[in-house]
Amino acid sequence: MTKPATAQDVQVLARTSIEVVSGDGVVAKNVLLLPFGEYYGRDGRGPYILKDREHAEAVIAATKSFNGGQDILFNYDHQSEYAAVPGVGGQAKAAGWVKPATLAVADDGIRGDVEWTSAAESALTAREYRYHSPHFRVDRTTRLVTRIAN
Repeated sequence: MTKPATAQDVQVLARTSIEVVSGDGVVAKNVLLLPFGEYYGRDGRGPYILKDREHAEAVIAATKSFNGGQDILFNYDHQSEYAAVPGVGGQAKAAGWVKPATLAVADDGIRGDVEWTSAAESALTAREYRYHSPHFRVDRTTRLVTRIAN
């Protein structure tokens, strides 16, 4: 059994893009949040690892525990992380919400049902946005995903 990660062992990371609007313009309601496997950010950071179903279940449990039953935020341009940063931030408006009860392990990774705001659904339908890039926590030593942040 591994020791629990401390704050200094955990990194905040954003994954590369995952499509939420299909080629024919349909906005997904059930969204892949994190895929299985090892992957890298577009900037070369990584690897980030979601090993298998057992690991995915642990990530879901940690996410639910941390959120205490609150919905998980989908935002625009990572503004929930950067809104307060001078010269970078802006408004941290919600684009949608995932109810923790809908988090589930699927064949391709962790999925959840998104309740998009009307503004976000319009922007997605208009293809002003097409992808999402989730924030998650990673153990710095093992590179394993520990929980979904937003």
